[in-house]
Amino acid sequence: MKGSGHEWPDWSKELGLAYMPTQSGQAPGKVSMSGGWTWAIPSKAGNPDLAFDFIKTMQTKANAEKWYIANSGISVRKDVAADPAYATAQPGIKFFTDLVASTHYRPAYPAYPKVSTAIQEAMEGVTTGDMSVDKAASSYDDELKSATDNEVTRK
Repeated sequence: MKGSGHEWPDWSKELGLAYMPTQSGQAPGKVSMSGGWTWAIPSKAGNPDLAFDFIKTMQTKANAEKWYIANSGISVRKDVAADPAYATAQPGIKFFTDLVASTHYRPAYPAYPKVSTAIQEAMEGVTTGDMSVDKAASSYDDELKSATDNEVTRK
């Protein structure tokens, strides 16, 4: 991205995107795990009706679209996701937005953040050239075994 610490203008031509396959190849053949976030009104809010009006204003289509684009977020709103301004705001956004249909809630298991970090570190190592694919896969396997007390292995 222009202006970033390590500009890579041709990244979208040189780097592909791949979804995480399902555990046993079952349909739809891909899976995505996510946490989530929400706009919320505290139970002791001094003016809950005004707070709710504020949330409704933030979540108009136009405002939600601006929010997702500015924060490189994944829209869960179909009307925003279908808008060309959102769909072309950054490379890969359509790919990741399309995964919303295959998304499951991220479990609150203690191992989950460790596994997520291991995936990110393996990808980073290959992307930056610090690790070969084989070394990254081996490191990931070791981290996966450690995070799950050797109960889960990569297939």
